Amino acid sequence: MAAINDLVNQISDVRLRARLSEEVAYLAKKKKFGLVFEEHLPEKTLLYNSELKVGMTVCYKNKSVDDTYLVTDINDNEVTLRNLKTGELFSEEKRKVVQIRRFGEAVFPMLKHVDSVQKGSKDAAWHMLIEADNYHALQLLDYLYPGEVDCIYIDPPYNTGSRDWKYNNSFVDSNDEWRHSKWLAFMKRRLELAKKLLKPDDSVLIIAIDDNELFALGMLLEELFKGSERQIIDITINPKGKARDQRLSQVDEYLLVVYLGNGGAQEIIDGGELEEIRWPYLRRSEASSVRSSRKNQFYPIYVDDETKKIVKIGEPIPKEVDRNSVPQIKGCTAVFPVTEENVEMIWGLTGPSLQLAVDGDYVQVNFNKKNKFQPYTIKYVTAPSIEKVENGDYSVVGRRDDGSKIVVSTQSSSKRKTTVWKKNLYDANKYGTQIVSSIIKNKQFPFPKSLYAVHDTLKSFLSNKKDALVVDFFAGSGTTLHALNLLNFEDGGNRRGILVTNNEVSSREETDLLDKGYLPGDDVWEDNGICRSVTWPRVKHSILGVDTAGVPIDGNYFLDKYRMESKKRTVKQIDYISPSKVTTVAQKKKIISLLGTQRIPSTKLVSSGAFAIDDEKPTAILFDLSYEEEWYQELEGKDNVTEVLIVTEDKSAFKRISEKSIEILGTKDSYSQEERAMSEGFKSNCEYFSLDFLNKDDVELGNEFESILPILWAKSGCVGMRPENVEDVDFIFPIESNFSVLINEYAFAQFKEEMKNHVGIEYVYIVTNSNDAFSEMASEFSGVNSYQLYKDYLDNFMIQGAVK
Repeated sequence: MAAINDLVNQISDVRLRARLSEEVAYLAKKKKFGLVFEEHLPEKTLLYNSELKVGMTVCYKNKSVDDTYLVTDINDNEVTLRNLKTGELFSEEKRKVVQIRRFGEAVFPMLKHVDSVQKGSKDAAWHMLIEADNYHALQLLDYLYPGEVDCIYIDPPYNTGSRDWKYNNSFVDSNDEWRHSKWLAFMKRRLELAKKLLKPDDSVLIIAIDDNELFALGMLLEELFKGSERQIIDITINPKGKARDQRLSQVDEYLLVVYLGNGGAQEIIDGGELEEIRWPYLRRSEASSVRSSRKNQFYPIYVDDETKKIVKIGEPIPKEVDRNSVPQIKGCTAVFPVTEENVEMIWGLTGPSLQLAVDGDYVQVNFNKKNKFQPYTIKYVTAPSIEKVENGDYSVVGRRDDGSKIVVSTQSSSKRKTTVWKKNLYDANKYGTQIVSSIIKNKQFPFPKSLYAVHDTLKSFLSNKKDALVVDFFAGSGTTLHALNLLNFEDGGNRRGILVTNNEVSSREETDLLDKGYLPGDDVWEDNGICRSVTWPRVKHSILGVDTAGVPIDGNYFLDKYRMESKKRTVKQIDYISPSKVTTVAQKKKIISLLGTQRIPSTKLVSSGAFAIDDEKPTAILFDLSYEEEWYQELEGKDNVTEVLIVTEDKSAFKRISEKSIEILGTKDSYSQEERAMSEGFKSNCEYFSLDFLNKDDVELGNEFESILPILWAKSGCVGMRPENVEDVDFIFPIESNFSVLINEYAFAQFKEEMKNHVGIEYVYIVTNSNDAFSEMASEFSGVNSYQLYKDYLDNFMIQGAVK
């Protein structure tokens, strides 16, 4: 603009220069930098649930929303309409038209109960599914939960041109030259409302998207969330790839993440890379560690024979004192470090050091039937390893049945996930489409997200928020709530989800239904809509654990929890080769080479040729039994070794060395992913509502209290059973809930007295037209959230309607 101003200033005609300067200033004011798109006319919504009344504006259900009519008369199944463009009056079938509202007009919503499912406790917080255009649903949610939402996760239409979304009641396809700006206008209006829901100081917005609108959406978010940090996550959802003509095969999609305030990714352990640290045996095994070598490390450890836990650590005893002479404790065994050959050794820790490990649950005790001299083996976590737990290099991921901690190394895995996600469980076909099909038997849904991709997304940002409020206003097949229930089951969380979706049918279904004479609003049409035929059935039946035919759901969930399995090392006798015939290093290397370098490279054969062992490879082989002690020393700490080969024809020698080798190496602990039968469902509750609208005058007159009551229940946190059938009472205290309503202000004294009998009331709603009376009554209840009805409700939606 500076160059234009310079050129304008060069104009000698004063009046022309001034006039042009005004026009340039006007253009500069209107000029928009950054993301530029056509805002389009405001969207319109069709209110199929609304009962037609005289004075309403309507349009045809299956025609353009730009052609509107005024209802002037209603006679049974016919309506008289006036064309708002031409003024023409005519009659039409009532079922063919529907009330229409333009976005921005004041609306007064209500939640109309459709269905519910309860498998959790009655007093638990409930999830919600709202069938509605998400714009109006967001207006309601802005009233219910302003600045209270921890996470919004949405999977909006990708705008590929495949007629998978509507703008003003018409499918948008690839031939629409305005489809990109329509999509941006559509998203902007909803994101502006969604922003009001998020906690400004600690929340995240997550949007799943592909490359069609990735960059435009990124610029839109930059405009709407100025000052907030953003990241792009690349997630592989189709490992086989999607063929694209003359383009690279597409295997991934993206998550755009916006961090508000302190909102951020949480430190979590990637279970796929867990590796438990080695717990060495407490009894020293090297020949030099006999009893006389350390005077403070030969002492009794008293193990309770029933619980198999250490109850006392005795004092060291002098070498001249018989170990069998120490005092005994009833019900316990005094354990000393003694080999199978009755050789007295020493413990690997002093008594005080062992006590610290016991106190920290870093000690394991196991019965040892092979050693009558030491009937219990004891393993422990070393002091350096405990220090690594404390500084975060190692992590505790659970406990064994005996209470000892499960400690894993996290050095090879990220504490936070990276921005590139790839896991077999993210396959959208196998863990999205197939899971939906296992629940819903008579309906297809295109491209549902992998349950585990959404689960990991929520966990990455909400693992430390077990009471988080999560909103998804493009709910689709309901994956978000399914994933939220799975996450809550895994970590005992009480996160609550709110899903919003319309009840549109697909383009193909719309054509088919119209050909059969059905219209939107007809039962057959609505029963085929996404909310009623996919979203709700999935939510309901995944909680119950049965499919839509009532049969237990087949299959298991893969949990983000891991079960430790201890397996013995494999020891094999190589007796078909005579040691006397394998004497040279070259011969032994040739035998090792037959095993393959993945098991043990021949270069790992020691110079003497006695054995081959490595710090990383799984196989160790012993050729020369005269190096038995050296072999044992080398085995110490080799947790990687899972297979031991002993070349000998002597069975007794093999038995002796194999048992000693297994004792030194111990069992190999590995992890397998825990599973849960889908048929078990979830201990969860969910209410299914459709969004309807009320008449402002009826609300003001107090004629719609029961219609507004579900909104009060939702605003109070959806705690306990939703109250209903409230008639002719002065006040209510819903059972097992956290709110109360004073309906008749003249009964305030009784209401105030009754409040004393209800602990845990957090929300109080008072019906009164007097602001002063409300303030006076509300002042009697400190520490609760008080709202004036119906003023608070009406004012909120009048203000929203005034905002363009």
